[in-house]
Amino acid sequence: MRETMIPNNMTTVNLAELERFIYDAVAACGVPGDDCVKAVDVFMRATLRGVGHHDIYDLPSRISGLLSGKVNAKPQYKQLTAFKTMEAWDVDRGLGEVVCCFAMERAKRLADEYGIGMCFIRNSNHFLAAAPYVEQAAEEGYISLLLCKGGMNMGTTGRKENCMGSLPLGFGFSTEADIPIVFDACLAYASHGELRARAAKGIPVEPWWGVDTDGQPTTDPAKMLEGTRMPIGGHKGYALSMLGEVLSGVFTGGWIMDQAPEEEAVDNHWGHTALVIKPDTMMDMATFKQRTSTLLDRADKLAPGVHIPGHGSYRRKAGMLSKGTIDLEDSLVDKLTEIAARLDITPLFNDRG
Repeated sequence: MRETMIPNNMTTVNLAELERFIYDAVAACGVPGDDCVKAVDVFMRATLRGVGHHDIYDLPSRISGLLSGKVNAKPQYKQLTAFKTMEAWDVDRGLGEVVCCFAMERAKRLADEYGIGMCFIRNSNHFLAAAPYVEQAAEEGYISLLLCKGGMNMGTTGRKENCMGSLPLGFGFSTEADIPIVFDACLAYASHGELRARAAKGIPVEPWWGVDTDGQPTTDPAKMLEGTRMPIGGHKGYALSMLGEVLSGVFTGGWIMDQAPEEEAVDNHWGHTALVIKPDTMMDMATFKQRTSTLLDRADKLAPGVHIPGHGSYRRKAGMLSKGTIDLEDSLVDKLTEIAARLDITPLFNDRG
């Protein structure tokens, strides 16, 4: 069982104020207003899951990327290919939280027309997490799947090399309840973000999660970060990640594993694939939601109290929304204060006492 992370010193932040700060920060980096709104929504949805990584804690790195030019604040999208239900686009190194919204929206529009839609994008950037995008799609009544191709940051059974991407992914769908089903994970036992968070707090990990640079299992997350992570299910997880490489790398004309294409314009390894299905093209929505609710009822009857994907995050989200606040580590608040000074925007706190 995973240990509960021991928090560092925390600062309570108003949620509306946090939204304002995210908007101001990305806008100050040259991101257009409509795209700022999309970025804020993704960051807030990810942060309200309450997991402490792949959320607001990533904002400093996004700002650094925008200021350095590594991330393009005003990308020019270029359609590469299209055939009925499928499209492929080059998204010009845009902010991951924005270009993945674009991919999901294109897949939704294709699904509206054909019942199913797929959008492949290359030259993307880190998208934070899959949950925000598939959550929104589920709220709108769609079934969705989002895949991410990143760098070579996972090994496989009996190896110590980083020889495969960990395929971050997520899916979502709606039920009769107000809470959609949302799953978000990668195919390694732990994400880089979780390992970094545990390393910072000195929290050990399970030895089967990965190996050190000598290929030996370790419980030290710092040594695992220097080595490699193992895929869930051993060779099965490795094989599924290979499918992700096909759909979000090979098929987009982007990078193949760690090999860049000959096109100089494709200068990063990030790629994403959005798949969206419109259920009411096959049955009316009331019937679909009744059947997905029956699915959950049957799951609970077969294993009473079984964890349903996304429900833990929604409980944490409801708690934060009811209070209107969130607790953030002081170290992050310090970084956000530095960002405010650098960008000449209003900080979260003028005086933290």
